[in-house]
Amino acid sequence: MVSGFMKSIVKRLCRKRSIPLSIRRKLAAPFIKRDSTEFAICVDGQEFHGRLDNYIEWVVYVTGQFFEFSYINLIKSIGLSGCALDIGANVGNHTLAYSAFFDEVVSLEPYTPIYDRLKEKADKLTNVITYNVAFGNQSGEIGFTPPRTSNFGTGRVDSEGELKVEIVRGDEFLPGKIGKIGFIKIDVEGHEFEVLKGLAHTLDNDLPAVLFEAPIAVRANGGQALLDSFKLFPIDYRFFGLKGQTSFPIQRQIAKAYPITQHNSGTRYTNILAIPPQIPFQI
Repeated sequence: MVSGFMKSIVKRLCRKRSIPLSIRRKLAAPFIKRDSTEFAICVDGQEFHGRLDNYIEWVVYVTGQFFEFSYINLIKSIGLSGCALDIGANVGNHTLAYSAFFDEVVSLEPYTPIYDRLKEKADKLTNVITYNVAFGNQSGEIGFTPPRTSNFGTGRVDSEGELKVEIVRGDEFLPGKIGKIGFIKIDVEGHEFEVLKGLAHTLDNDLPAVLFEAPIAVRANGGQALLDSFKLFPIDYRFFGLKGQTSFPIQRQIAKAYPITQHNSGTRYTNILAIPPQIPFQI
């Protein structure tokens, strides 16, 4: 049995923001189990309600920070305004964070059991709207493979998936539902390009900053797939790569962004940040 005293020591260490994230996660794993325990903690001035049965909320509880906090802090530091679109919102970690510095957040999650958790968070906020749909470059129904582990973020749109979820084109779905979009986050496990294609008019009209995940599909062909994805954006966008959150010897609180060129497009970035021409951005 692990004593309460030992757990409290581990928890205090894991909440030290100067310690690299990977060390804190490894330190917590033997002592703080992923189970059905519910919790409520204050994260950067916001009340976060969650359960330890999934990886995202477990990390929040362990670290006392939002999941992907350094990416969230980067977006906050840019000084964006208007409305945010959270595509692939999962249990609502990013939605809750964004609600503090955007006027409005529209959050999308296609898998109903996870969507229900997202909505629990959103119902406590006055500036968040949620929809139980997937975004893509078509409208109708599409296959979906649900998460197989406690990492709920591994569920994905999949033509051969055993479930069916509603899918919509962003350009057809959004008009009338949200104001001018200043920022879009896309985390859809390899379906990113289809989402961007379905948002072509939105990108042209609103010129938002966009943060999208870079899984294998995005990094294919030695980085050529990534360079090709840049053609989905209006002219004059600038593109930056983000690497893993952990930094040594001191944990970086704001993610570092690396300008992407023809020569480094094959680098293993975790996320891509697309910045429109009207937004000043210094690295």
